Amino acid sequence: MSITPTASADEINEPTQQTVLLNRIVFDIRNTLIVDEIIQKTVDSLHQALNLSSCAIFQPNSSNLFKVSHVSAATVDGERLIGTTSQIYTDYYQALAQGETVVIENIEASLAQKIQSAAIADEISSLILVPLVYEQKYLGGISLYQFDLIREWTTEELYFVEAIAQHCAVALYQAQLYQKSQTEIAHRRQSETLLLQTTSELQSLFQAFPDIYFRLGSDGTILSCHAGTSVELYVPPEDLVNKRLQDVLPENVGYQCYKAFLQALRTNSLVVVEYSLPLTDGEKNFEARLVPSLDQQVIVAVRDITERKRAELALSTAKEQLEFKVTERTSELTNANAQLQNEILEHQWTANLLSGQNRIMEMIAKGASLRKILNVIAQFIEKQSGEVACAIALLAENGINLKYYVAPSMPKKYVQNVSALGISPNFASCDTEDCYRKSVIVSDIATDTKWQNYRLLIPNGKITVI
Repeated sequence: MSITPTASADEINEPTQQTVLLNRIVFDIRNTLIVDEIIQKTVDSLHQALNLSSCAIFQPNSSNLFKVSHVSAATVDGERLIGTTSQIYTDYYQALAQGETVVIENIEASLAQKIQSAAIADEISSLILVPLVYEQKYLGGISLYQFDLIREWTTEELYFVEAIAQHCAVALYQAQLYQKSQTEIAHRRQSETLLLQTTSELQSLFQAFPDIYFRLGSDGTILSCHAGTSVELYVPPEDLVNKRLQDVLPENVGYQCYKAFLQALRTNSLVVVEYSLPLTDGEKNFEARLVPSLDQQVIVAVRDITERKRAELALSTAKEQLEFKVTERTSELTNANAQLQNEILEHQWTANLLSGQNRIMEMIAKGASLRKILNVIAQFIEKQSGEVACAIALLAENGINLKYYVAPSMPKKYVQNVSALGISPNFASCDTEDCYRKSVIVSDIATDTKWQNYRLLIPNGKITVI
């Protein structure tokens, strides 16, 4: 960095030399639009022109805390000051923000203890704080330090520093605007490049995809149209643009699509609608997806779903056929299972019957008593027949009365009552069997006439069928 040679502090007090020096420094400052160069030239020029111990510029950071951003190159060990802050900047904030210059010729002379402590900690004997203000915006300030002696600042020096500060504030503000504009231009160029790239990619996608794309205005007017590579249009593309969607389609389809268009605008969300159109090669099915865009516009993507609909129909038909076959086969299996169960029961019944017969024959062969044999027969009949009671009666020696020889499940009271009566043609059923020498079946004791006079013999109505 080159700095134009400047005059000494004595020359500043000469009006002519002061003007020349001011113009020279201003020229150096205004000769660049780089913020760091403007600030560094300012502090280096003031340090040399005023023969200072140090010159620094403090600016607010992102947290609005004022810190030293630049130090004159001639400052001894100046790099250690970069990024530091001082209590003095905070205490004089209001005065500086209002554009007032703060002059302290003697740090120890009638200053607040807090300011004295802060200045002594920084080894400052005298200082000037000059605000950088442009259009009432406080950009920071210039600090002029004297470390080794108490200095009386002349009016000419103050005028000179304030003039430099004004020009520095203007140059700094302009440089910041310039840098901001350059950043915005770079971002805009980047955005334009990205937009061009995106547009190119979208055009490539439009060319590759088989779908039809429409851009509709707020009233349903087709603003642009792109036909897919393999989709047949109901109306040629040139007859679609600047016409309303509901006016170029059949009435029922147009109404359906316009209703979906209004729904997409109202809900600001995706709306999907399916419809069919008669084309040259027959009826075809389509799916339209409507997505709201900017400025009350809607993007519509239309896809031919004829093959999908055919596949869905074939799948539905196959499913129905499969369900019918499954139902039919299930019925067959159910019937076969029922038949198998019946056969198993019949087999079990036959096996039990043979087992019972064999047991009875075995008892006869072994000479078991008649009572035991008849009792086993009665129990076997009850077991085989389910919920029945079996009794075997023999004719008494008098030839009139029945003697229930075995009745394992019959009520004892009933057996006693019946055994006391003599047999006759109209006596219940067992007696008539003995009279007629044939089988007698009574389906319902409650209604059979042969039991009319003997129903009271049945305890608690437990016997219903004989």
